[in-house]
Amino acid sequence: RITVMATGGYGRGVMGPSSDTDLLFLRAYKVSPHTESVVEYMLYALWDMGLKVGNAFRTPGDCVKLALEDVTIKTSLLDARYICGDEALANEMLTSFSDGAVKGRDAQFIADKLAERDNRHARQGDARYVVEPNIKEGKGGLRDLQTLYWIVKHMYGGGTLEEVMKAGPFTDHEYALFIRSARFLWTVRCHLHFVTGRAEERLSFDLQPEIAARMGYRDRSGQQGVERFMKRYFLVTKDVGGLTRILAAKLEADQKKKPEGLRRFLPVRAPQPLSEPGFILDNGRVNVTDDKAMRNDPLNMLRLFIVAREAGKDIHPQALSLLTRNLRALNERVREKPAAQALILDTILGGNDPGTILRRMNESGVLARFIPE
Repeated sequence: RITVMATGGYGRGVMGPSSDTDLLFLRAYKVSPHTESVVEYMLYALWDMGLKVGNAFRTPGDCVKLALEDVTIKTSLLDARYICGDEALANEMLTSFSDGAVKGRDAQFIADKLAERDNRHARQGDARYVVEPNIKEGKGGLRDLQTLYWIVKHMYGGGTLEEVMKAGPFTDHEYALFIRSARFLWTVRCHLHFVTGRAEERLSFDLQPEIAARMGYRDRSGQQGVERFMKRYFLVTKDVGGLTRILAAKLEADQKKKPEGLRRFLPVRAPQPLSEPGFILDNGRVNVTDDKAMRNDPLNMLRLFIVAREAGKDIHPQALSLLTRNLRALNERVREKPAAQALILDTILGGNDPGTILRRMNESGVLARFIPE
């Protein structure tokens, strides 16, 4: 009994032109000379075809054991997909993996993936706005999007990328933002692979004009096409960072709603009103009292950051979601109001740490609404 399964990007059905083809050869029992010869024959045939094949040869029990020991193996098996061979053996592995390595282990997986993300960012310089960004490993790149996908899939399940993200905690607006960001980054990556003829991930100076031209970014008065393309790239990476922050905050808030041990017998603390009308302290984060608060008064999008600064608290994910959905309300008419200009000056000049509040405003997209083209 032997089965061939796709893992990693091949399992997800999302690959670049020069991506590796990751395969899992699944056996029911210990290795035999026959099964070894079958696997070797297939691998040599694939290599002769010019494919870069990443491969593993395991039993279902091996898969569960290794997944518990190594988060990278566990992540690749999350995307496992049956290709051919003994389908019952594939289903046995998927069931064993779900029961033995996934269920009840969400918190540890989330912690591992976020730590992995932080280490990756540190290796890349922990900066989003670099002159030659790495579209896969860099901050706000494809790997950050995939981390969101893996976390949501681990918690909620699902098959395709669209099914997984729709089943998760994102709103319709956030889901649309995820898909739009993924399409843009994957388009850039595919062009990079085609232009260089290899698995190139760095968007270097010499490649930026070519990719911009291939994606239809033309020169306009006062702005070159490559400048328009790179501006779009950095806006997408900012959106990815915003989605990461929203998901992390939502998961943390959900965890606080489900206390464990003796804490579950304690009374739930109700939201507390703050001195600024329309704002509350909800589970230790600044939130708004009404879903229409920002639509009815767009200046509340600015007040949110000042209130959070004065309270010394983070911003609630619900408030961040509302803000993102209502950004268009910060139009030119609103920006020209003296009250809006006073609030912007307060964010820059008020408090002892303007850098923190400006970073929050930049991540949310509010700051960009006040910067002319």
